[in-house]
This record gives sequence, structure tokens and C-alpha cells, in this order.
Amino acid sequence: MAHLGLTFDELVPGLDQHVDFELNPVTGADGLFTLHGRDAVERRMFLLDAGMHLSDYQRPAAGLRG
Repeated sequence: MAHLGLTFDELVPGLDQHVDFELNPVTGADGLFTLHGRDAVERRMFLLDAGMHLSDYQRPAAGLRG
């Protein structure tokens, strides 16, 4: 997977004042990604593909909060 551009309608807590992001796979770590502002690579969030690494993971139903 190459990088993927994402734009959010609202600010993402912890990622400064950015709404335009890039999602990139981490080389050598299947199912691990970084999310960072397109013009701010110094602050990033690591994301894990839950379906790949957590065998019991089930996506919550829409509208429900646990």
C-alpha cells in the first residue's frame, strides 16, 4: 500500500491544527501505519490494523459507544 491522503471535516485531537493527513504503512511491520499532517511529519500517530493483530476484535455497531 502506498500512502493515502485523508482529509477530516474536524480537527483530530492531539494532531495540532491539521485536517489534511497522510496514512503510510510502516516498512517491515505488517498492519502498522503512521498518520501525520501533510505538512507536519514531526507529530504522528501510530495506527494498528485491529483485524490483523487482534483476532477477537469486532467493530462496534454504528452509533454505539462503550
